[in-house]
Amino acid sequence: MKKSTGIILLLAAALAAYVYFYDLKHTKPTDSSNGTEEGVPAGDSSANSKPAFSLAAADIANLTLTRGGETSTFEQRTDGWYMTQPVATRAEQ
Repeated sequence: MKKSTGIILLLAAALAAYVYFYDLKHTKPTDSSNGTEEGVPAGDSSANSKPAFSLAAADIANLTLTRGGETSTFEQRTDGWYMTQPVATRAEQ
């Protein structure tokens, strides 16, 4: 092995070690015990955010989905959900 090849391999190994340990040190922990994320102020945490509006499943009576030019309509009845368009049938959960 030439001296220049050895130097390049040594530099590549040093760079890989640096990136590995830098990433290990700066990776956020996945389980936070106090409810705030590291680096995010307590007021900005998603756990403290408020939804734009509230919606309960019982509030939904009809649902219309349009995808690729095709429209499907679903209707909630007392015994469950039914598809009314394009085919009238009981919908699966």
